[in-house]
Order: sequence, then structure tokens, then C-alpha cells
Amino acid sequence: MKGNMKAETNHKKVWGHGYYSGLKEAKDKLRGDAQFNCTNSMVCWNPGTDQVKIVPWPDYGRLSQGYQCTGLGCYLHVQKMNFESRKAMAFITAMHIIIQSECDPKSVHNAFLSLEEYCDGCSDDMLSRV
Repeated sequence: MKGNMKAETNHKKVWGHGYYSGLKEAKDKLRGDAQFNCTNSMVCWNPGTDQVKIVPWPDYGRLSQGYQCTGLGCYLHVQKMNFESRKAMAFITAMHIIIQSECDPKSVHNAFLSLEEYCDGCSDDMLSRV
């Protein structure tokens, strides 16, 4: 019994080794499908609707035209953040869009799946459109 306990505690369960290696590879593949990150894109939305979209930043194509609100990459402080801070900012922004601006949560989720930081913070079973 003691031998089994020792073997179990010696088993490393870290990303990239043994137990979790398949999960990390799957998540990296799914995250690789994200087209944007919080520095090369901005989120645009119209409050009280399901109109939420991620567009390239800078917005040379004027894809944000027709939206009342914008966020993320169009702000200098977001541009200066490290990855983990941008990941937190993506979730904070999503919550503000849902709660404060009263946008449809599924539309927000579907749009944010285009962001690398958002995908990195989601569990594997949330990485599909709803």
C-alpha cells in the first residue's frame, strides 16, 4: 500500500508531461484557431442587442462603423499589458458588455472566441460557438 502511494505522489502532473500532455496539445490547437489577440483587435458592440464583433485594430477598414461602443486593443493601456493581464481584461470586458450594456451573453461568447486570451481562459468544453 505504501509503495502505491509513493508511486502516485511521484507521478508528475504538469503541463507537457505525462497526464496532462494530451490536454495541453488539444487546448493549444483550439487556441490556435483564435484569429486575434487583445492587442491586434478591438471589440465593438451595440448595447441591448446581440451585435458584438471583434475587428482588427487599427481599424483601417472602418469595420467598427455602425457600433456604438468599442474596447480592448483600441486603448493604449491594453496595448501595454502582458498576456495574463490581457486575459483578465478580456473577461472583465465581456462581463461589462453582458451586464452593463445588456448584450446577449451567447453573442458575446461567440465573438470573444476569436481572441487568444479569452480562449486561453476558457475550459475546453467552452471553446465552441453556442
